[in-house]
Amino acid sequence: MTSAQLEDRRVARDPDVVLGPGFRRGPAVVHMVKNRATGDRYEIGPREYFVLSRLDGRRTLGEIGDEYAAAFQRHLGDASWGQLLALLGARNLLAGAPRRPAARVHCKGFQRLGPLRGKYVFGDPSRLVARVYRRISWVYRPAVLVPLLVALVGMDVYLATRLSSLATGVSTVLHQPSLAMLVTVLLWVGAAGHEFAHGLTCRHYGGNASAIGIRWYGPVVAAFCSVDDVMLFPRRRGRVATAASGVVANHVFLAPFFVLWLALPASDPTRDAIGTLLLLGIGQALFNYLPMPTLDGLHMVAHLLGLSRLSEESRRYTRLRVAALLGRRPAPDGYPRWVRRTYVGFRVWVLLAGTASVVLLALLGFAVLPTGVAWALAGVAALFIAWRRYAGWKKGIAT
Repeated sequence: MTSAQLEDRRVARDPDVVLGPGFRRGPAVVHMVKNRATGDRYEIGPREYFVLSRLDGRRTLGEIGDEYAAAFQRHLGDASWGQLLALLGARNLLAGAPRRPAARVHCKGFQRLGPLRGKYVFGDPSRLVARVYRRISWVYRPAVLVPLLVALVGMDVYLATRLSSLATGVSTVLHQPSLAMLVTVLLWVGAAGHEFAHGLTCRHYGGNASAIGIRWYGPVVAAFCSVDDVMLFPRRRGRVATAASGVVANHVFLAPFFVLWLALPASDPTRDAIGTLLLLGIGQALFNYLPMPTLDGLHMVAHLLGLSRLSEESRRYTRLRVAALLGRRPAPDGYPRWVRRTYVGFRVWVLLAGTASVVLLALLGFAVLPTGVAWALAGVAALFIAWRRYAGWKKGIAT
C-alpha cells in the first residue's frame, strides 16, 4: 500500500469500544479503553488515545495524521501507522477486524498474590447485578436518594449522642457466644451488601462489576467487588459515587436494626446485641471513608483528583526520592508539582494514620486480652510491620 493510499484510508474503531478519560499516573497520563462485546480492557497513552478517538470512519488517516502532527509536533510515518493499526486491531478495537477470544482477567477460584496475600473469586456478578438493579433502580432517583441519605445521617447523629449506651452492651455480648456469633454473621452480611452496592452503583452509571469474592492479607479477611469500569466514566460524580456507595449500603442494612433497637426495652439482652451491631457496623462503615490503602476513601480521593493507583504510585515516588537522596539514582523527573505534593502528602498521612491505628489496636488489645497474649501479639505485629517496611524500602532503593 502506497503512502497516498494509506492517507486516504478511512478506519473506524469498533462501535462497542468505550474510551475513558485521562488519569494521571506518576509522570504519565493513561486512558482505559474497553470493548463491551468482548470484555477486553486496555490502558493506552495519550498518543494512542488521540488517534483511536478520531478513528470514526469519516476522517482519513491523512487528516488524523495532520491533527496528530499539530498536537504532538511529530508526523506518523507509514511504518508507524502500520504498527499502530495492527496493535489496535489485535486488541479488538477496530471495526471489521477479526475478533479473538477475550482474555480472562478475573479467573474463578483461589489466586495467590504473595506470601500472606491472596483472594478467592466467586465469579462474574454482572448478570446478577443487572437483575437486581432492574428491580431497585428507583432507589437512585433523587426524590428517593436524598431523603434516604438525610435519614441515614440523622441515624448516625442520634447514635453518636448515645455511644456510652451502645458501648455498655459490648461486654454483655462478649460473654454470650451465641449473641457474639449472631453479631459477627450480621456484620459479614452487611459487608457482602457493601461490596454488592459498588456493583449496583457502577451499573447505574453505565458500567459492570467484573468479579466478586474475598481477599486476605495476613489475618485480615475482607470481601471485595471489582468495578474496573469506573475508569471509563467521563464524570467524577459517577466514579466517586461508586466508591462511596458501599458505606451507604451498610447504613441501609443497619437501619431496620436501628428501629428495632429504639423499640426494645433497655433491659432486653437483645437490645445490647443490636446496639453492639450498630456500634461496630457503623464504625466499620465510616472507617471505610478514610483515605487509606484498600479503603473506599482512597478511591474517592483518587477519583476526585483524577489519579490512577494513588497508593502504589505515591509509594513508588517516595522510594525514588529516598534513593535519590541517598545518591543511588537520579531524582525522579516528569512529575507535575501538584502530583509530587500529593504523593508526599499522602505517604505522610498514611504513616501518621497507620501509626495511630496500630497504637489504638494495641491499647484495645491490652484492655481486652490477657497481658501475656497482648504482648505476644504486639511483638508479632511489630516484627511483621518492620519486615514489610524494610523489604519495601530496600526494593525501592535498589530498583
